[in-house]
Amino acid sequence: MRSLGFAAVIFLCSGCATVSMQPASMTTSFSAPQSELSKASDAFCEMLESRGWVASSSPFALLQRSFFSSQADQTSDTEVYFDKVAAKTDRVDLVEGRIVRDIDTVRASLSDVNEIARSFIADHKKATRSDVSSFEEALVQARKSRRAFEAADNILTERNSAQSSLTTGAFEAFDAEIERSKSLADALVASWRDDNSALS
Repeated sequence: MRSLGFAAVIFLCSGCATVSMQPASMTTSFSAPQSELSKASDAFCEMLESRGWVASSSPFALLQRSFFSSQADQTSDTEVYFDKVAAKTDRVDLVEGRIVRDIDTVRASLSDVNEIARSFIADHKKATRSDVSSFEEALVQARKSRRAFEAADNILTERNSAQSSLTTGAFEAFDAEIERSKSLADALVASWRDDNSALS
């Protein structure tokens, strides 16, 4: 099995210069210069991974989890997060405060990326495949972190049904920012398609 994993890694490293990115279903060239929007989107995803709010989505990380980890080691984003904040063991009020702070941090960071996307569209800049795929990946990762936060919050509810509702407002604000991201992503896709239609 390890031989198969190393072969897959070698294949990825020796392949062509492009990689198919989901969910945009577009091809992103590594050689093309990145726009401010692509850089901000990538930085957002990297922050979520580095803070332990989502698992790495890079091809190499996926291969490592697929080929070099036992079934018992393959935990989900939600399991990684509620372990990180000690949702099952620490005091409920302390964990709730951690969740709220984490939600607010991700929401504020996503808001910054959304503002760059809004300005990008308002300035009628031409959206590239890289812009679309990077921004959509940021949206996907934001939703994944949201599910992780909710799972941890649900554990607190199971432990103490009378807990305060500090997370309610944080989730509502985060959901609104995610919806804004979705609308901006749709606008970026439309811009990219219009530019390509004009060239064809």
